[in-house]
Amino acid sequence: MKWNENAFARKIISVIGYISIAAYLILSALELFDIQSVHKTVAHVLMGVFFLSQSLIAENRKKKIWGYTLAAGWFVLSVMYCF
Repeated sequence: MKWNENAFARKIISVIGYISIAAYLILSALELFDIQSVHKTVAHVLMGVFFLSQSLIAENRKKKIWGYTLAAGWFVLSVMYCF
C-alpha cells in the first residue's frame, strides 16, 4: 500500500494521535489540580500512542526514528508506573 497525502488510513492515524494528545493534556491538567481520575499509566500510554501515530505517518527517516524511540520510552515509563 502506497502512503500518499490523501490516504484515508493516514488521516485516521493522525486523528487518533491528536485525540490521544488531547486526552493526555486533559488528564495532566486534572492531575495538576489534584483530581485523580485515572492512574498515571493511562496518561503515559496516551503520550506513547501519540508519538507512535506521528512516527507512522512521518515521511522523514529521522523523524520516524525519533518518534519510535520516544514512543518506546513512554511505553516503558508507563510499565514502570504499573510496578
